[in-house]
Amino acid sequence: MAFRSCSESCSSCDDSCDSSCIINDIGCDSSCDTGCDYCTDCNDACDESCDGDCDEGCDTCYSGCDSGCDICYDSCDDDCNGDCDYGCDDSCAWTYCDDYCDDGCDTGCDGPCDSGCDDSCDDSCDTCTPISCDTGCDSSCYCNPGYYGTAPYCSYCGTGTYMPYYGATNCYACDNCSPGEYRSGCGGSSAGTCRACASCPAGTYRYKCGGQNSGYCRTCSSGTYKLVDGTSGCTSCTACPSSTYETSPCTSTSNRGCTRLTVCTGSQYEKTAATATSDRVCRGLTTCGAGEQEKVAPTASSDRVCEACPAGTTDANSDGSDACVTCGGGTYVPAGSTGTCSQYECSAGTADTDSNAGTACEACDGTTTYQPSKGQERCLSVKTCGAGEEETTSPSATRNRVCQPCQLGSTFKAQSGQSTRCISVTTCGAGEEEIASPTLSTDRQCRTCASGTFKAAAGQGTTCVAVSTCAAGFTEDVAPTPSSDRVCVECAPGTFKATAGDGTRRAHRTCEDTEYETVAPTSSSDRQCKVLTVCQDDEWEWNAPTTTTDRECLPCGTCADGLLIEAECTDTSPTKCVGCDECAPGQYVAVGCTLDDPTQCADCTTCGSDEYQMKGCNVLQDTECATLTTCSSTQFEVEAPTATRDRRCKDLTACQPGEYECTAATLTTDRECCGVTQCAPGSEETSAPTATSDRECRQCVAGTTDADGSGTTPCVACSAGHYVPRGRTGGCAAFECAAGHVDQDEDAATACKLCEAGVNYAGSAGLTRCTSVSECGAGEEETSAPTASTDRVCSTCASGKFKATTGQTPCEAVSTCEEDEYVYRAATVSTDTQCRALTACSDEQYETRAPTVNSDRECTGLTTCGSGEYETRAPTATTDRKCASVTQCDLTQFVVSKPTATTDRDCAECDRCDSGTQYETATCTATTNRVCADLTVCADTEYESVAATDSSDRKCSSCRECTSSEYLVSGCSESANAVCKACTECPSGTFVSTACTPLADAECTECTRCGSGYFVQSPCTSEADTTCKRCRSCASGEYLHTACTSSADAVCRKVSTCDVDAGYEVKAPTATTDRECRALTTCDGESEFESRAPTLTSDRVCSKLTTCTSSQYEKTAATSTSDRVCSKLTTCTSSQYEKTAATSTSDRMCSKLTTCTEQPV
Repeated sequence: MAFRSCSESCSSCDDSCDSSCIINDIGCDSSCDTGCDYCTDCNDACDESCDGDCDEGCDTCYSGCDSGCDICYDSCDDDCNGDCDYGCDDSCAWTYCDDYCDDGCDTGCDGPCDSGCDDSCDDSCDTCTPISCDTGCDSSCYCNPGYYGTAPYCSYCGTGTYMPYYGATNCYACDNCSPGEYRSGCGGSSAGTCRACASCPAGTYRYKCGGQNSGYCRTCSSGTYKLVDGTSGCTSCTACPSSTYETSPCTSTSNRGCTRLTVCTGSQYEKTAATATSDRVCRGLTTCGAGEQEKVAPTASSDRVCEACPAGTTDANSDGSDACVTCGGGTYVPAGSTGTCSQYECSAGTADTDSNAGTACEACDGTTTYQPSKGQERCLSVKTCGAGEEETTSPSATRNRVCQPCQLGSTFKAQSGQSTRCISVTTCGAGEEEIASPTLSTDRQCRTCASGTFKAAAGQGTTCVAVSTCAAGFTEDVAPTPSSDRVCVECAPGTFKATAGDGTRRAHRTCEDTEYETVAPTSSSDRQCKVLTVCQDDEWEWNAPTTTTDRECLPCGTCADGLLIEAECTDTSPTKCVGCDECAPGQYVAVGCTLDDPTQCADCTTCGSDEYQMKGCNVLQDTECATLTTCSSTQFEVEAPTATRDRRCKDLTACQPGEYECTAATLTTDRECCGVTQCAPGSEETSAPTATSDRECRQCVAGTTDADGSGTTPCVACSAGHYVPRGRTGGCAAFECAAGHVDQDEDAATACKLCEAGVNYAGSAGLTRCTSVSECGAGEEETSAPTASTDRVCSTCASGKFKATTGQTPCEAVSTCEEDEYVYRAATVSTDTQCRALTACSDEQYETRAPTVNSDRECTGLTTCGSGEYETRAPTATTDRKCASVTQCDLTQFVVSKPTATTDRDCAECDRCDSGTQYETATCTATTNRVCADLTVCADTEYESVAATDSSDRKCSSCRECTSSEYLVSGCSESANAVCKACTECPSGTFVSTACTPLADAECTECTRCGSGYFVQSPCTSEADTTCKRCRSCASGEYLHTACTSSADAVCRKVSTCDVDAGYEVKAPTATTDRECRALTTCDGESEFESRAPTLTSDRVCSKLTTCTSSQYEKTAATSTSDRVCSKLTTCTSSQYEKTAATSTSDRMCSKLTTCTEQPV
């Protein structure tokens, strides 16, 4: 195929490269885009359609298949052996066949799958199908390096993947190299190597280098540059900052040049704005004269505009440097006024209601509005005394109405207004309680005590309390009312009431004749009776019953053995025995008498001081005593003990909340509780109540007040500015010193003092000092005389009047200027009009401002154009000469025409040489233009050896051609020569995986090391990698006789089979050992039988035959696999006889004997 050269040098494919371009005999692809410059990884057999990675896009092979190409076509010759790729056509001769098939297998082709044919492999194993060995090969076939899958179905590793090992089921992805490198030669069985991205000349950068792409040099994009050769990228051109302008443009090999812009000073403005490539022009600002102010402020690009001060403003300093001061709200400034705004403040009693300093102040009406201060913008609304307040001082034009609050707890006012006063609050009477406390605007609300409650005294300190309940033993004597408690009395003798409350009393029970009293009756409990004891037949009455004691019976007793009865037992005496003594009074029988011993008596026990007698001493038993009850600390003794009765205790009364112990309890009396005293309004607590003491109260002392009208809280001390008499209620605000009075000693306990009218005054309540009366100042006159509670009121002089001095004199009319005069200084409220003669302009001046009633004519000297200026407009009587600076040509311009007195200099821009196609042969001067010439264009076989500058042409040199022992590192470009490098020679331990080509270096790959489970079939050479083969795996029915080594395959042998009829397995085969067999045991048929049959892995078991005894017979005969069975011989009884004799194999048979009968004679 013939190739044509490109129109330009084609170091990399770009838009200028056509579809038939060839570089160093290597063809660009038909689309010639930026992604495919030329084939760096394919060898010289690659055609014009091959892309960067030389993958299956290679459509035609010219001198042999490349190892990286996937698909070959009919033009492939007989040498297309590489890796025996499955895509090669039918004319390809197969090599690299298997040497390890057995005798049944001929030269089977390995193709993508290694052989492992067994002896069943037939002649058809020679031929590889397009994707694997055919079905004649067995399952031990596996995939070679560079292929993946499950044998015999293997696929070649695709683009971007590789596999260096045998038997892989997938391929490895090609690894990424470090930044600044790309991977070369990765594919098939090779991982490839990393190579550094090549250098590019100034003005270009390496594009798309990375992954498996070497990239190419590309011109810096617009707005970027690169100064020197190297691997670095292009740098963004510097953007001129906003404070600079461009003096030289950015190119691919140079940065943009910038110069700082001229900065206008604070007294200048920008006449001509800067552009991206030119400087700004500045001019001086206009200055305003006296009596003027700045109408339009200067900007960075415009001059100042001046105007005269308008009405409502004042020229405070008369120098024109500042704006006329606009007086704020609260002033009235006539047109043409001078001086400060404070001279024009509205007086007290008036206000600037429209907030316009150019209109007169309005008077407040003194009834609904007032204003106590100068310079205000509105009259204040007069206060209306609200509910809870009453008027103490009426309003005026300069004074507000003064209200004071009612006395809290003592007075109130329900309606707002000035026509009513505070009135006294209601006091809740006896039988009433407060449900709503009084406020400054509401009365106290009371209600009658609810049923079951009462309040005995009038006042608010206490609430209705619960009516007492009559205790047990007491009944109601007087019913309760809302103002009185229930009165209870003790039940009358002979009656009782057992429970507290409204229950009725009942008569005490009377004991029957057959009963005695066990518990005496009280006013709160009934009498308790019990049936008298009746002595039994064997008992006698020792103690007769009384109304309060039971009958006591004792046993009659018997005489001891040998003793005779002297007297039988009666109702009132025991049995008496002959010879037995009776115990004396005060004694009892401790041991009865016997025939041998007399009666033994013992003294009756006397109960101790802490005991009482439960049962008295009798003739047969001693006294019974019990310990007296001791009342606890929370009890008192209600009934004292006797010799025969215990002490009785009762719980002490517990004082309730709101009560204290007014009488302390004793051992025999209960405590008494009293209600805690409530401090009355206008008083405070001086001593808090305790459990045993009442609250102590006192009246609030002078200077303090019961602010909340409740005696439960402390009195509040009022501050200076108040007078509070003793025992008052309500807030301190109710006791402020009224307007016109002051608390001079700052003591709220002393009376307020009256100010001296005309000398001083107190304008509001609550003050401690009188204020001196004001004097009317200059520009003011008195409109209202002072009082003890108001200051003197002064008003500003009316329009057309003034007053120059302080005092109470009236204002007078202002003066008027003559026709040839002007108002030099306008009259103010405190100064008269000042007049001056009008100014006349000279011949060397012009009128800059015409005279008015309030301003002079202003004249200004005519401007003289200086050096470096020319006249743009001639002067008139009222206009100045206009001058302008002569234009200065900047560094990018030259002079076309010179300036005159009335014309400017004419400048033109210097021509700019096109940095890409021209260079400067003559520079631009102040009076001449720049001259440019076209740059030399290098031919297709040349490169730029010396770069062009702004003022010099480029130089071109012929491109270098690499020798047959070199390869092209980087092609000849527009700005760099071709770079060649000697082809690499692979070191020991590696082999040539990719041959050196004109465009790529040889690639060396480390020799493969056979992994575990493989052995070396053929060793690595300088031209070929190691061939590894998977170690043989022993088949089912085989064991490993000799293990696989790194250089030899495994040897397998068949596992031995035991003869099931003559032997059994004693040791099972393993993966590395054979099976062991042993001969079966033979049973002796005469004396033994087989008790357990043999299995494949166990021997036969023989057992001795049973021998029957003389008393047994053989019931079941023995067999070869079962024992003999013996049974006991039958023994005939005395009533039987042996009918059949026993044998060795049968039992004896017995039969019943016949019984003979006696026959009659």
